[in-house]
Amino acid sequence: MQRKARRNNRVPAVEKLEEQYKPDEVAQLLGLSRSQVFNLIRLGRDTAGKAGIHPVYKLSYRVTRIPASAVNRYLEACAV
Repeated sequence: MQRKARRNNRVPAVEKLEEQYKPDEVAQLLGLSRSQVFNLIRLGRDTAGKAGIHPVYKLSYRVTRIPASAVNRYLEACAV
């Protein structure tokens, strides 16, 4: 006896994820060294985003991702 395949008519909502960069990519974009990028990340964390790059996602001990919006926000703050 065969079962009829059930069709799922619901389309899953696919949320577009924001582009994220590695610290090396941000360093290359901004013309900084990797250690300067980590200093900006630390500054952003210490000042709750008032200076530096914030928010940053630390996925593990070695994996850090920086959203494009955080980089853009930093660039806008530097331009003023």
